[in-house]
Amino acid sequence: MEQGKGNPDNKPSDSQRRTERIREAALEYNGERFTGHTHTNAIVELMKAYPDIFKDASGDEVAYGFVTTNNRFVSSDEAVEIARENDQLLPNAEGETSLRSEHLKGGE
Repeated sequence: MEQGKGNPDNKPSDSQRRTERIREAALEYNGERFTGHTHTNAIVELMKAYPDIFKDASGDEVAYGFVTTNNRFVSSDEAVEIARENDQLLPNAEGETSLRSEHLKGGE
């Protein structure tokens, strides 16, 4: 688990973008970041820190996305473009417009 503040407005330069890859699934809540190989793994980490998160609230405050190798938190929509640019998508996910962790090639 990695915790920290995300900055979705922190866009990389063109050269950084060419080397930026999707690292792992992530959630952001209350200024903290929770990561895992899948979003389910990230939810487990979130619930360790906030056991009642889904009991006391709808969970709408939780942002779902991905962390890049530049440590940026990005939406699933942006993540699929980054993954596509870097040949990280499985062949059956090439037409997707939003990334899910199962769309990524293993070991990414």
